[in-house]
Amino acid sequence: MRGMQTALEHHARAKLLGLLLCPLMAGCSNSAPVPDGGQPHSGSPDAGTYQLLGATNTVLATDGTPVAGATVCILGYPSIPCATADGAGAYSIQVPVPFAGDAGLDVAMNATAMGYLGTTVLLTETCVPGLCGVISPSFRLLDDTTASGLLGTQAGFAFPNAGRAFVQVSIFHLSGGAEIGTTLSLSPSSPDGGPVYVSDAGVPDPTLTSITAEANAYFGNVPPGNIQVTASGTCVPTVLSADAWASTTPHTISGVATAGSMTFMTLICQ
Repeated sequence: MRGMQTALEHHARAKLLGLLLCPLMAGCSNSAPVPDGGQPHSGSPDAGTYQLLGATNTVLATDGTPVAGATVCILGYPSIPCATADGAGAYSIQVPVPFAGDAGLDVAMNATAMGYLGTTVLLTETCVPGLCGVISPSFRLLDDTTASGLLGTQAGFAFPNAGRAFVQVSIFHLSGGAEIGTTLSLSPSSPDGGPVYVSDAGVPDPTLTSITAEANAYFGNVPPGNIQVTASGTCVPTVLSADAWASTTPHTISGVATAGSMTFMTLICQ
C-alpha cells in the first residue's frame, strides 16, 4: 500500500519541481518556445483573446508504462480537438496561451484511459513579449486496482464513484517542508468527501484531523466543476504556474474537478 502513496507523491512533487520551471528553462515542456503571434481559435470560450501553440508530452502509468490510446483534452475549450496517445504514450495537442503581455491564462488538461483513474492537471499559461512557451504535463495515471486500494480501501471513499471526482492536495511552506497541523476544506463540500489526511507512514488515515509531515490530503465524492481549497491559519498561497489557480478568497486556491478523474493541487504558503 505504501508504494501506491509513494507513486502519487512522486507524481505531484515531480510536476511541482519540473513544470514550475518550464517558463524559465528552454525545452522543459517537450515543446520548444515559439515566437508569439499564433492565431486565435474561433468558436471557443473567449475566442480572440488567446492563441494556440502546439505541445507534446506523454501519458504513462505510475510504473512508467506508456498508456497507449489515452485521451488528452483541454477542458472548457470544446473546439480544440482532444489528442490520442500513441504506442509510446506520446500525445500532441494545441494549448491556449495568452497573447504577449496579457494576463496569465488558467488552463485545465485532462487525461483518461480505459482501466485507469483519469488525471486533471491545472496550469497557468503565460507569454512574455517576443517569446511564448507552453507548459504541457507528462501525465501519470493510476490503474483502477491501485486507485481502488488507495482511495477506496485506505481513504474510505466510494470507488469507483460514477459522475464524481477526487482531489489530492499537497501543502508546503515556501521555505520548505509540510504545513504540519494545517486543516483543509473544499468548496463545494459533499457528504463523505473528506478531507482524509495522509499519515507520517504515507497512508491515507480517516482518523487524522490535520496535515502531517507527508503534506498530503484527499477529497472524494467531489461534484464535477469549479472547486476551491482553503487552508486554515495564516497561509497566504503563492500560485506559480502549475497545480493551482489563484483565488480572490483568502487562504484559498482554485481549480476544476472532472468526473472519473483526480485533480492534483499544490498549495504553497508564504
